[in-house]
Amino acid sequence: MKRKIVILIIIAGIIAILLITFGIMILLHVIGSLRNSQGIVLEGGSHILLDNDRDIANAKMDTVLEAIKNKDKDALKAMFSKKAISQAGNFDESINQLFEFFQGDFISYNDWGGPGAYEDRNYGDIQKELDSTYDVTTSKQKYRFAIKEFTADTVNPDNVGIWSLYIIKMEDTDPQFAYLGDGKDTPGINFNKINEQDN
Repeated sequence: MKRKIVILIIIAGIIAILLITFGIMILLHVIGSLRNSQGIVLEGGSHILLDNDRDIANAKMDTVLEAIKNKDKDALKAMFSKKAISQAGNFDESINQLFEFFQGDFISYNDWGGPGAYEDRNYGDIQKELDSTYDVTTSKQKYRFAIKEFTADTVNPDNVGIWSLYIIKMEDTDPQFAYLGDGKDTPGINFNKINEQDN
């Protein structure tokens, strides 16, 4: 009788080990699938991206700052989506205003750990969005930027590019919190806008 009990305990132990091993294999497979898809799937097919979105956003910010430094109107305009330009009022004039507003030589920026990055998939169509915030220091002033950019949109390709760019002086915001503009995602270039609900 005791021998049978020992055998049963051994068998139960082996089964438990097999189940644990199987569970670990499934978990590793799920993690691998998430890495391959470069994101975590949320309810409704939305993804939070986990790839190099920070590098992508920072590369775009570098080109924005370079265009401002060189006062290159065409280069800056080319970064915005066609739809944003069409919906923004006096877009060309806002570029000139940006060149005047941004003073001093660029020194550094803080990207607050990288952008909020989202992906929506629906029946094969993809829309990717990066929401970035930066604190920029120049030799004359400290500024804050908030940028919304669509890096992909198979439904409306004219959306691809920067949708909205907000800029404000650091002194006009609360530096304890990341700057997100006024929360309205107004297309084009926007100056000195804050979210009134935060006040």
